[in-house]
Amino acid sequence: SKMTTTQEKVETLEEKQAELMNGASSFKSELTTTQEKVETLEEKQAELMNATSSFNSKMTTTQGKVDTLEEKQAELMNGASSFKSELTTTQEKVGTLEGKQAQLINATSSFNSKMTTTQGKVDTLEEKQAELMNATSSFNSKMTTTQ
Repeated sequence: SKMTTTQEKVETLEEKQAELMNGASSFKSELTTTQEKVETLEEKQAELMNATSSFNSKMTTTQGKVDTLEEKQAELMNGASSFKSELTTTQEKVGTLEGKQAQLINATSSFNSKMTTTQGKVDTLEEKQAELMNATSSFNSKMTTTQ
């Protein structure tokens, strides 16, 4: 009877040992699968870190280009402001020149009018000189006759 009980206990222990061996084998298999997953995750993490580093490098380059563009935009804005100021100055000078041109046109018109009047007087003087020369010639002719 004791032998039967011992035998049953041994069989129970063997069954439990077999279950433990199956459990250990299953655990080992799951541990291997988990280890493979960890290695895959580590590879992906390394790839992600490389991609992040590349992204950060490109962002730094892009930021540098943005900074350069902002500087050039500021230069263009300053140039545009300077150009606008020079244009205003030029427009003022043009306005002054137009005023002087109008004065010159008025002075020229006045001069032309006075020249026309003077020419009329010169014409009148030439006519009177011709009359005087005719009278003088006539007088000289009569004087010669009288002589």
